[in-house]
Amino acid sequence: MPRTARANRCSRSRRISPTPTQVLWISKALQGSCTPQTNRSHAGRVCGSKQNPRSISQYDTHCTDFGGCTVPFKDLETRKTRQQVYSKRWYEGNKPRVLARTQARKAQGLREWNLYKSTQACLRCGVSHPAVLDFHHYVRKGKRSIAKLIKYGRFKDARREAEEKCVPLCSNCHRLLHWNESRTMGHEP
Repeated sequence: MPRTARANRCSRSRRISPTPTQVLWISKALQGSCTPQTNRSHAGRVCGSKQNPRSISQYDTHCTDFGGCTVPFKDLETRKTRQQVYSKRWYEGNKPRVLARTQARKAQGLREWNLYKSTQACLRCGVSHPAVLDFHHYVRKGKRSIAKLIKYGRFKDARREAEEKCVPLCSNCHRLLHWNESRTMGHEP
């Protein structure tokens, strides 16, 4: 098969990039302002699979559904809508696999976080058990809750936050520190 003919074919397992002329013609065909009879320069080009070739004039009926080849949409709203529909269909078809992968990733992140916490110790009293350690923000500007970062599975961000802006304290020392801060600032607890 000549190279030019191969470039104008596509299959479901391989995407093609249409030429700018094809994109213009396809967008006109989708809008209904161009018909296959008025534009003969694209005659003979095909899309679809090798077993079921289709002429380029069938882009408006064949290639806009999800079973056909990929057609680039210039309209961003149409592209966004199509992508959302496709993503939802893909997720529904692969939901158990996605949930298992997410669960495994969160479990691995939690193991790494607990390992990191086990290497820390309270700066005031020296307690090093991970169950009683808190992280006190000594840098208040741009502080993010480490507990929320952990809850939402953002373990790397939580570790970065703990290393850059926090000091490890046990829960008792942490509460005493905040109690003393509120007393010195004139607030009664």
